[in-house]
Amino acid sequence: MQAQRVKITLAAPPQLNSTDQWAQIWSGFAAQFPLRNLHWKPASRTSIRTIQTLEVNVLTLESVKEEGASQIPLSLLDRPFLNVYVVVCDDNDTYKNTVKKQIKDWHSQVTQRKSQEWLIMVVTKSDSRQSQTGLLKMRGTVLDRVRADFNVDKKDRCAQLTWTTDFKNPTAWAEIISKVKDGIISAFDQAVSQREEEVKRSELQKKMPGWNFCTFFLLKESLASSFEGANLPEDALLQYEELEASFFQVLKDRTLWFGNFIEPSPKDDSLPLLLITKKPYRDLILANTISVFDIRVYLLARQSNLLGQMRRVTDIAKKATMFLATFGSRLQEFQSSLPNFFVESWVYSSALSTVETCDEWTSGREMAQSSLSGFNAAKGELLTSARNQLDKLGIQLGYLPNKPPFSACAVDLDESEIPKSSDATSNRKITNADILGFLENKPSFYDLYIRLTNKAIDLFVKAGRRKFALKLHGSLAALDVYRERYSNAFQTYTSLPAHYAPHRWSSLESYMLFQSIETHARMQNVRDRQWIHTAMTFIKAYVEDNTLELLSGVKDKDVYIASLIKSVIDAASQIDTDLQFQEQPMISIIPLHDSGRCADSQDGYFLDVNVKNHLPCDLSIDKIMLALSGRSSEVMEFESSTTKVGPGDSTVTLFCPIPTAGSFLVEKAEVRLGRLILQWSFNSKQKRRQSSTMTDKVSHMLVKLPSDPRVVRVQVEQPLNVEVAGPSKLAVILSCGRNMLSRALMKFSSSDITIKTKEGVAEGEYYELVSFSSDAVIVVNTMAGQVIRFDISHSSASSRDLIKVLVDLEYVTVNEPDIVRKMCLSRVVPTALALAVSVQDFFRGETLLTKFTVSTTTHQHIRISSVGLQPGDKENSSIKIVEHSSPLGTITVTPAQPASFTFQVKMQGEVNDPLRLRITYRLLREEVEALVSHQIGEVLPDPSEWKERNAIQELIIHALEGDSSWVELYEITGEVHVPDTDFKAIGVSDELFVRIRQSLRENVLSTENVCDWRRFSIPVDLPRLDILATARIDIAANPFDTKPTNKRHSLPIYAGQPITAILSINTSFYWAGRDKKDITQYRMRFELEETIKDWLVSGQRRGDFIAKNDSTHIVSITLMALRHGEIPLPKVLVTAFPPLNGGSSITPPSLETYQVHGAERLLVLPRAGRTTFFLNVGRE
Repeated sequence: MQAQRVKITLAAPPQLNSTDQWAQIWSGFAAQFPLRNLHWKPASRTSIRTIQTLEVNVLTLESVKEEGASQIPLSLLDRPFLNVYVVVCDDNDTYKNTVKKQIKDWHSQVTQRKSQEWLIMVVTKSDSRQSQTGLLKMRGTVLDRVRADFNVDKKDRCAQLTWTTDFKNPTAWAEIISKVKDGIISAFDQAVSQREEEVKRSELQKKMPGWNFCTFFLLKESLASSFEGANLPEDALLQYEELEASFFQVLKDRTLWFGNFIEPSPKDDSLPLLLITKKPYRDLILANTISVFDIRVYLLARQSNLLGQMRRVTDIAKKATMFLATFGSRLQEFQSSLPNFFVESWVYSSALSTVETCDEWTSGREMAQSSLSGFNAAKGELLTSARNQLDKLGIQLGYLPNKPPFSACAVDLDESEIPKSSDATSNRKITNADILGFLENKPSFYDLYIRLTNKAIDLFVKAGRRKFALKLHGSLAALDVYRERYSNAFQTYTSLPAHYAPHRWSSLESYMLFQSIETHARMQNVRDRQWIHTAMTFIKAYVEDNTLELLSGVKDKDVYIASLIKSVIDAASQIDTDLQFQEQPMISIIPLHDSGRCADSQDGYFLDVNVKNHLPCDLSIDKIMLALSGRSSEVMEFESSTTKVGPGDSTVTLFCPIPTAGSFLVEKAEVRLGRLILQWSFNSKQKRRQSSTMTDKVSHMLVKLPSDPRVVRVQVEQPLNVEVAGPSKLAVILSCGRNMLSRALMKFSSSDITIKTKEGVAEGEYYELVSFSSDAVIVVNTMAGQVIRFDISHSSASSRDLIKVLVDLEYVTVNEPDIVRKMCLSRVVPTALALAVSVQDFFRGETLLTKFTVSTTTHQHIRISSVGLQPGDKENSSIKIVEHSSPLGTITVTPAQPASFTFQVKMQGEVNDPLRLRITYRLLREEVEALVSHQIGEVLPDPSEWKERNAIQELIIHALEGDSSWVELYEITGEVHVPDTDFKAIGVSDELFVRIRQSLRENVLSTENVCDWRRFSIPVDLPRLDILATARIDIAANPFDTKPTNKRHSLPIYAGQPITAILSINTSFYWAGRDKKDITQYRMRFELEETIKDWLVSGQRRGDFIAKNDSTHIVSITLMALRHGEIPLPKVLVTAFPPLNGGSSITPPSLETYQVHGAERLLVLPRAGRTTFFLNVGRE
């Protein structure tokens, strides 16, 4: 049906119709169309409709017939929406005498027509509203007269056109076109409202007798065609959708019946589906003889045409696909009344014609990539629908087997429906050339089938629908199998699973794998490495999706799977290398517990795991391995020997000979089946699909391996003897535990320092057991329970707080010579000592007092056994050291209480080497732990009771750490009072625990040998001083005395009393270094400290003097106390200048001033006196 246009009539007085001006007016008016940007706000809708462009036909009034009462609903566009009358008149008298009557006659004619608007256009040579002046302006223009005569309501239906030579100029027509738009919209709104009322009234009468759906159909379609002509395709599409819904409802209610379901006409099966003109549909509807088939096709075609106008071709293809699928299956019910293969031919032809129609509507127009992908996908689905019809026809004609994948679209066929060869002539009733061409020509069918499938594949690939494209590839491979083209089929089946796997299309992947295996068997090829991978991938898919559909044609799937896995293992045995498969779900391995068990008679751990066989057959496993990863680089590999597991769960015990305790993360698992190695990784990023049966449960699972004190252990710590400024060393402790070692090899490495194993030292009984080389330390022939200690040198680590040392240990025991245990141990050694030493020197003549303060650098308490200061060379007699304070027994240094040690040093000759301060100490924690371990060992001496000893020791140490009330008593008495604790939690009897506590409390042992003492040695340089000045102030009896007064016989001193004092400064060069021995004198300066609140000084307060070794400079001064009380004497400040005869150095010499009177105070008495006061006592 051709879309109509909006009509406008144009009329004028008879005398104007025959003039050239009328032709110009008509031509100028028609040039203003189509109209643009019209806005319609319908009363029955909420939103405003915008008409972008509106095509308009301009007609004469006489050419429009008078409307009659027709029973056939017409389009609203059959009638004009606007009637325009043109008036060319500038004279008011002419208008009054002639033109007014002509307008009136026209007006009376057009106003009688329903839903039509009118407009009077006054054409003037110039703008009369601006040219008139004076009396003419008072009379008004012709336009004013027309408005006054015919605008009876408030709406202005009159407009002026100023005539110019450019009669097509849109600017001149702007006012006219604006009035035209308003008139068309107004008339259109009235007509639509009236027609919608008629449709609503008719729809409400559908339950009444005599109601006819065809009449209702034409009435509502007239509204749709009106919207289409008004360039409102969305509203038109809505009307057809409502019509379709009403049709379905009427069909469901069976309130009427008009004709048969389908009455096939010639070429019905081959004509284009969306062609509206292929049948007189409107005549069939008027005659009430249209069939359900025709009306459904007509509705689809009308909707598709509207969608095409809106450029929604993708929706057209989708709608057609859905229609063919649903209505095609409905037609199957009437197959008996239709020609052979009619439904298949109709669906096939309709799908292909829809694709062609959509391509025609999109030709010459570019589409966005997203829209193009959807469009190609929709066309691919249409071609798939057409190909499905070929599947049905192929099965019926015997060209294809009645089994998947061909039977997926022909499930409703049975053997009785397949026509015989004698019925071939009846097949000629269909008219599709493609189908007629292969009815008796099998190669033509295969060519068409392959060609159509490849077209669909190409469209799906362009649309990004890989799954659909690959599925069609699989159907072509199935066709090759049926045609016994096994090579092509096998190649296709083998390549397809790799495309399905990343998208987790397990069902399609499994089917292709199964077909690949079956095709390989038909080809009778050798089972090579590729076949093994295909079979293992199929087994993986089978376990993940255990459905019967995967094994189509297999009677007993358990027997098939068992045979397949046996064939895989046998084929792998013929390969010269191992074949690894990742994340294979046929077996799952899960630890039964979150901790392992210590082996009783050997180093290592046992771990119980659950091995679940997901296959329906037994498996003979050569080895099971479960790897655990530690915090550093430790890897614990638990293994088992040959094991046979049946379907379901089995418990297997794994063993690891490496005795590394700690918490480990389950890292990977491995199962060996001959040459097949199945591997699972639980904590790395998986690029492939993961099996939820195993990976989800084991991922991030921790397994704790308990500590076993009976295993071989290596400790790296600070050596017992530390010498500052001496060689840097590390102490290594090798504990053999329960083992007799035939050989142990240790390699040390560190990123912080350079370790020199060749310079290692082993003393005493270990000398013959330990050998050192440039890259390793070897220990041989040790006894069980033996502890071997040795030191190794390393480079300086003064800039680091911690040293990380990696120890690669490899050892072999006497009882298990075939097992080589290898461990990579990480040890961290702090470089800082637990104590700090500060020194303070005091020079007193030829004697030096040195005070050392020892404090702890951590929160730990330190037990100090001895502190000594010794000459660097013990045989050197040129220095004498006397210890002034010698503490009794062991003392404890705490963070809040350091310890001080003072020594007196006298030089008796030249001293060149520094002194050595030697401290013997150990941590309180080390001492108490050793004591607790010793006492527990005394109570529980049996070696088999090691678990109880460890548990009790850990419990007691934990209790001591939590309560520090025992520390003070232990430091005084040596008794360990264990705080109350819950010992029943570890299964210890009351009697045993009481014995241990009593042993720690009462049986006090000497702790001298219970734990090794640490020795710390630090060099101490003998301090040097260029000048030692000894200042002294003494009180003289009178100004003439040069010697101080005896303090016992001194006279009292009063405030304000002048007293004579003698200032003496003695200088000594005794402590000067050898580089200053040649200097015999210095120029020095003294100055009394200013104390204005205590003393008034008279005399020489400051002065220079020449200082010599052991010389005294004396000055007499006068002091006056400014207050009474105990007052200290002023301090003497002494400075030295560079030497007079000691070279050119300008650096002042080192100097220390000793104030002999620094601790003295003088008692100053208040002066006695009398004061007279006069009081004024008044009398009345």
